[in-house]
Amino acid sequence: MMQVELESEIRPAWYVQKDGALDMVKLMRAFQEFFSAGMNT
Repeated sequence: MMQVELESEIRPAWYVQKDGALDMVKLMRAFQEFFSAGMNT
């Protein structure tokens, strides 16, 4: 539990901007890649 809390403080999620807002461009690109990869299987 402590490791998870510490890790999130040191290395925030890749889709969160420095100001804490969601990076919608990164999220949408990741969704498109995920969705298209699922369609190809």
